[in-house]
Amino acid sequence: MVRSGLASASRRLRPAATVFCYHNIVPDPLENRAGDGPLHLGASRLHAHLDWIDSAFDVVPVGEIVRRIRNGGPVRGLAALTFDDAYQGAVSVALPLLRARRFPATVFVVSEASQRPAPFWWDRLGLEGRLNAATRSRCVDQLGGRATSIAAAYPPRDEVTCPDVLFPAALTEIRAVLGDGIDAGSHTLTHPNLTALPARELDKELAGSRAALADAFGAEPRLVSYPYGLTNAAVRAAAEHAGYDGGISLSYGRVLPGSDPFDLIRVNVPATLSVDAMACWASGLRWRPPR
Repeated sequence: MVRSGLASASRRLRPAATVFCYHNIVPDPLENRAGDGPLHLGASRLHAHLDWIDSAFDVVPVGEIVRRIRNGGPVRGLAALTFDDAYQGAVSVALPLLRARRFPATVFVVSEASQRPAPFWWDRLGLEGRLNAATRSRCVDQLGGRATSIAAAYPPRDEVTCPDVLFPAALTEIRAVLGDGIDAGSHTLTHPNLTALPARELDKELAGSRAALADAFGAEPRLVSYPYGLTNAAVRAAAEHAGYDGGISLSYGRVLPGSDPFDLIRVNVPATLSVDAMACWASGLRWRPPR
């Protein structure tokens, strides 16, 4: 599809923007090999992705895409880069690379995780060899994505060592890389499944994170990324009530004029995604196996 020109034509013809979702960037030997593997993309692959993105799009802050959607402005040919979870690897490796290229980006911070850095539950279970589809589903759906409930159900094993780049970055580390087009958004206080929370807890996760990040960085975040990409009408309404300008999910697709600014969709980038596959996905061409 890339060599035939179909991917490029599909990308150019639709009046759409593409928001890319990365998580962590790690040294190449760790790519897809530690923790929750698909979240941890190698630095060399990121270089290749950025070369292609630079050739195919005008890269703007994700907040600019939200602003244009709200104001009825054009979004054709635009792309934005986002990094969920504020991993040390993303902050120390990816963001300096982006600054060198003058690429803007938004890093979405789990405020309590970055105040007391420890491995996220999915990486810990991955390192322990206990992460699979059934476990992930139970943790997110039945246990509400809550780190405390998951730790009680799957007690940590002391013998497992986590590489430093798999930890969330501390707030001081994040603050040091902000500016020059790099900004911070909220990924809630504790990274729960927001769709499973009662109204009071939902408001606390959204407003509490906003206040904590304002205290840490000197400005309130304007955007929130929903943990696990999960949202519903109640979550979107709560995000708007908390004062955000928009909310970002992980539903696959491209952003069209008239999209809901509180349900902005993205192209999630797994660790082993090739440049050609990325070109297809970013053009709306994605093969999905039958269920």
